Amino acid sequence: MSAAVISINVSYGLPLLCRLIWVRGDMPKGPFNLGKLSIPLNSISCIWVIFFGVILCIPSVSPVAADTMNWASVMICGIMGLSVIFWFKSYKGPVETNEE
Repeated sequence: MSAAVISINVSYGLPLLCRLIWVRGDMPKGPFNLGKLSIPLNSISCIWVIFFGVILCIPSVSPVAADTMNWASVMICGIMGLSVIFWFKSYKGPVETNEE
């Protein structure tokens, strides 16, 4: 269950992170705008997603054994690693069609 919650939080946090890193002033403003608070709130949200992801990866019992281990971090890293490998090996990019 925690792997699903981590994945959902990361999917919410990635657009915020991309907006902080690459497109700060280039996007048109919509009907709801945070104004000067958008950058601090986006930063706080990204920090929360990272913090929450780390907390959900911590095992719930101590000492940790193989059957009490929280395998969420291993599964998420494995799926992300396989996805990146699959993307580099098989992604061809957009296909152009020429209609005459």
